[in-house]
Amino acid sequence: MNLILCLIISAETIKLELSFLISLKNNEMEVAWASLVTAQNNISVVARNHPINGEYLNGYIQRLDLYEKLLFPKMTFASVGGIFRETKCSICKKDYEDCEHMKGKMYKGQLCVREIHKMDLEEVSVVENPSNKLCRQLTIKYDGKEVDLMTLKEKTTDKNV
Repeated sequence: MNLILCLIISAETIKLELSFLISLKNNEMEVAWASLVTAQNNISVVARNHPINGEYLNGYIQRLDLYEKLLFPKMTFASVGGIFRETKCSICKKDYEDCEHMKGKMYKGQLCVREIHKMDLEEVSVVENPSNKLCRQLTIKYDGKEVDLMTLKEKTTDKNV
């Protein structure tokens, strides 16, 4: 069952890579970024959980990383920290601390995720290597203008009266 889930996630990753390339061609940089990041996350899950040998995916993982390094500017990411008050296991639905499952592992064709139901936010940090690359700084003020950090172009706002 885990092999089937790996194949399904791999197929979805290929679709995401194609979506990334099409969005890039259409100059839809935000959509391209989201597709690439999701593809990177997906293929990492498959590589870690492949029941036979996930090492054959290393070249594909490197290609997705290369897209990021070559086609996008260096970005500033955010990460949150806090105290989990209530978490559940996506497999058994028990309190995550009381179950035997491990987040990021596959069990009988299901991926285990720690579901955060209640959390006290303690801090937000600027980081280089976030757990979620979708949490990033979008704009910056420069010379009195707002600049999109993805395209490095000035953001324009419609001021229709």
